[in-house]
Amino acid sequence: MAKPIQEIWELPDLAIPVPKGRLEGILGDECLQDLEQRLGNGFVALSNSKSPSLHQAVLVMEFVRAIHGRKVTYKSIDEFREMCQKKVPLPASRSVVAFLYQTTYTATSAQIHAYFDSVEYLGAQFRPYPHRTEIIWDARKVPDIEVLDEIARSAQNRRFSYRPITCFGNSPCELSEEVITIQKRSTSCASRHVKQVKKSHLLRCSSDKSRLRSEGSEVYFHQKYEPLLMTFGEFRVFVVCFERACALRGREPSIEHIVRTRWSEDKSCVATNVTPTDALWQEIPASPKELHKYVLYVVSCLRQRTDWAKHYESLEVGVRLDVGVSETGLFFVNEITRWYSADFFSSTTLEAPHTQLCDKYATALHSYFP
Repeated sequence: MAKPIQEIWELPDLAIPVPKGRLEGILGDECLQDLEQRLGNGFVALSNSKSPSLHQAVLVMEFVRAIHGRKVTYKSIDEFREMCQKKVPLPASRSVVAFLYQTTYTATSAQIHAYFDSVEYLGAQFRPYPHRTEIIWDARKVPDIEVLDEIARSAQNRRFSYRPITCFGNSPCELSEEVITIQKRSTSCASRHVKQVKKSHLLRCSSDKSRLRSEGSEVYFHQKYEPLLMTFGEFRVFVVCFERACALRGREPSIEHIVRTRWSEDKSCVATNVTPTDALWQEIPASPKELHKYVLYVVSCLRQRTDWAKHYESLEVGVRLDVGVSETGLFFVNEITRWYSADFFSSTTLEAPHTQLCDKYATALHSYFP
């Protein structure tokens, strides 16, 4: 688990309030105090916060421990590597899932590779989740976009075939006729490197370089400006895969929660719960039923890929698809956000006790590793 830079009450989308007694039987006072002492205020804030809170990652894993009876140990990447160097042998019948749970890109590429090297060094009893290949694929962002483009091109339903044009910089600019485009960067999250641009020296297509323009190890690219992303916002659709014998690999995706995020006048992100009867559906030429069908279609396409185990295994537990809508009412995936990297918006969009998504992802994670 990579430690957040900020203390937890500075991360409202990741923090879940835990008033005294609310999680009695799962997280007692003694357990909470022990977690705060071991993990610090970046993950557990009890005495120093006006609203005692837990990081969503900790709550997911505590549900795995307390409800599903699994043993859970927390280690930073560096602590895990130190433990690996000792190589303490395990009983032959025992296996360990080494779960790299990070909600921000705070770990360096070198740390990530060293971590996976350590897991592989320990042998077959240690199972990395997610795999190194998915972590790298996800961080680059461009591969996911290329896959989404491929899904749209092959869609038989015209309503599922729309994609904003992306210029990757491998040829003359595909967006040269656009006045404004959206510049993005790999190894980024929470819209930190998303900006409207007319021209940018960071883009490959604005230079004579023979590959994607980069700054260090990060790659820049740009996409067609979609007006409704700025005026209406986008949907964050939370999908959880539950056990079902007749489904693909015995798991079936289910949409468990939908959030709308949009930018307020003061440039802050506002998140609200979405239901089929909300007035917001009058603002766009699309319906909640179409959104559900579209999301499940994309998830199905991703899970049916031959490279699913290398690049999309985490979807066997769940995923958050960030979905925009075009001016003609066609949905498109803006980003495939792995569930362990996704803000759940629990405290602002879920009713008390605000733990519903944590509980469901914990159940899915437990069942995926029997």
